[in-house]
Amino acid sequence: RVVTRPDTWTIRPRQEAVDPDYDPWAPYRAEMARYRAMGFTSALVVPEEGIFRGTSVLVTTGDGAAPGLIVRSDVAQGIAFERGGFGEGYPTSLMGAIAAVRQGLEDARRHQIWQARYDEDPSGLKRPDSVSAWAPLARVASGEMPVIFDMESPANVLRALAVGREYGLRAMVIGSGLEYEIAGDLARAGVPVILPLHYPDKPEMKDQGATLDVDTRDLQRYLGARTSAAALERAGVAFALGTCHMKKATEFTANLKEALDAGLEPGAAMAALTTAPARMFGVDRSLGRLAPGMAADVVVRDKDPFAEGSKVEKVFVDGVEYPVEEKKPGDAKDKGWKGSRPEGGEGGAR
Repeated sequence: RVVTRPDTWTIRPRQEAVDPDYDPWAPYRAEMARYRAMGFTSALVVPEEGIFRGTSVLVTTGDGAAPGLIVRSDVAQGIAFERGGFGEGYPTSLMGAIAAVRQGLEDARRHQIWQARYDEDPSGLKRPDSVSAWAPLARVASGEMPVIFDMESPANVLRALAVGREYGLRAMVIGSGLEYEIAGDLARAGVPVILPLHYPDKPEMKDQGATLDVDTRDLQRYLGARTSAAALERAGVAFALGTCHMKKATEFTANLKEALDAGLEPGAAMAALTTAPARMFGVDRSLGRLAPGMAADVVVRDKDPFAEGSKVEKVFVDGVEYPVEEKKPGDAKDKGWKGSRPEGGEGGAR
């Protein structure tokens, strides 16, 4: 049985991705400038380690102290089937990680019941234990707070959906990029997807011997990953596009072009970069569209945003214009940022 202690490395749901009481932007300002230059005006920041990872925070990519950048501080609780290796503590298997998720939710539900009974009439009852992890997990178990399942394979996405159904969770999924394999399942589940434009590396086929060693599924996934966005669109799945799981965020634009070439409609692509993530994160009344009263997050390009060679000319975040810096190849690495999303312009939801 998993004990949901706040000091357990895998279970720390009370963690916040951004602490408004200090300025976390100092180490990332140069990186944020590169993201702005790509057309990102806001970002969903998610804790990256553990099973119950903590709450994600939606921020702008503007400059300044954290309190002024936070758009929404409690978007969703992050959940992943993370496990350690030998000697690294429980869980060390996929089955153990799923069990930890289920046990955490069961503990939170039971604590809610005990606490309600004690509050109604404490006579003769033992006072319920106070565990800091239970409060945020109770919000998840009751449906008050959504969850974001961060999954590394289509099979684990399906496992996450099963957990979500079992506990009636308000779920979103950060996929693996291979969601073309399970588009029908996602449509039937009615779960929004944050689709990473992350494509598998090309299988090594430098000679006949190497070619014969290539797994057919690896080759299928190398080609099929580019069709995932189009497959979700055809299936009627609500989805946003993101840079999560990408080795280099600077490859986002090129990978988006490949998705368009593979059948994604430009209108659906624009929605997946603006209005769709705004709805998913509960901020569509202020972000996602160019309209009177909406946040002044604007990206200006020199031509159609999906045209070959299109370049960002101007970026405004909360009405403030930021200079657009030339990107250097390979200079924008993912340093803990779980995603960026533009509003009223372009970009993605990680």
